[in-house]
Amino acid sequence: EGGFYSALDADSEGVEGKFYIWSEKEIDELLGEQSSLFKEVYNVQLEGNWEHTNILWLPVSIEEYCQRNELDEQKVQLQLQRCRQLLFEKRKSRIRPLLDDKIILGWNALFNKALSKAFAATGEEAYRTLAIRNMNFLWSTFRNAAGNFYHTYKQEARYPAFLEDLAFLADALLHLQEVTGHTDWLLKAEEAVSVLIRDFSDEQSPFFFYTPSHQTDVIVRKKEVYDGAVPSGNSVMAGVLHRLSLLLDRPDWGQKSQQMVKIVGNAIRRYPTSFGNWACTLQETALGTNEITLIGQEVDCLLLELLQAYIPHRVLMSSVRTDDRFPMLRNKITDSLSSIWLCRNFTCQPPIRTIADLLRLIEKEHGNKS
Repeated sequence: EGGFYSALDADSEGVEGKFYIWSEKEIDELLGEQSSLFKEVYNVQLEGNWEHTNILWLPVSIEEYCQRNELDEQKVQLQLQRCRQLLFEKRKSRIRPLLDDKIILGWNALFNKALSKAFAATGEEAYRTLAIRNMNFLWSTFRNAAGNFYHTYKQEARYPAFLEDLAFLADALLHLQEVTGHTDWLLKAEEAVSVLIRDFSDEQSPFFFYTPSHQTDVIVRKKEVYDGAVPSGNSVMAGVLHRLSLLLDRPDWGQKSQQMVKIVGNAIRRYPTSFGNWACTLQETALGTNEITLIGQEVDCLLLELLQAYIPHRVLMSSVRTDDRFPMLRNKITDSLSSIWLCRNFTCQPPIRTIADLLRLIEKEHGNKS
């Protein structure tokens, strides 16, 4: 359907990693005279390379191994492929780790963001295509007719979404808008944030509760601010609100983001390892955000080039034509195939033509600010 399951068990038959690991004896019996090469390439040892057994891994690449030993790489690759196939067939008879096949909105949103980042870094279209398919599944499956969101899905969506579900979803939608140039994802992010503000807000502070107001089976509605194994929903929302304030001209959301960061400011400085995601938003607030707009017929080529450049603290919109619904796409007319605008607080530099020119301009702006 386009979603991703939650987890595989680490163990099977009560032994951690048993499905994946090998003894030297097993490999010798399966591969016979071919085992010596295989064991050397994949670091298989009599005493084991991990807890008295072996995990197959490459200390050096196969190409480098062949160069060191003056071997024909093509022949070695073919032999190793045959060996791997024999082990793979044997592994099919083992008891597989159990699959946790529930689909969680927040975890899928995190992975969706990872897919957008992978496409941005590599230009590999499969990542973007998968991100779009996954997001279409999430939006249609975890959202009901009334516009409320659910936390988990297995044959049907169940349980009200938590703060991190919607925060991670909005964040993923903003990244998907960047890598596709499609404003529909931005409007969906606005909708998710509007639902979040409606259902999770605290009248006494700018922070959000972990559970929605309509969930009545909780004893206490808690608020989480610490960044742990995953960022806290509040820290993610501080960043999302800041970016949406620029993308949608919502100064009220920008002010809310600043209030959130200000309250935890001292804690960020004193305990940065517990507030890592907060620190990123604090840094962006201090240094300012690059508002980058690409407009024109050749925008797709420019977008691919821009995405592979590391530009922290930025929001990005790209379009073939202007669009008065969005401040970054408003009144930007180009007399060439494509133009690039760099703005700060909606104040723009004259348009430029190349990504190289943009990077130089950003460096210059940063130098002036420093």
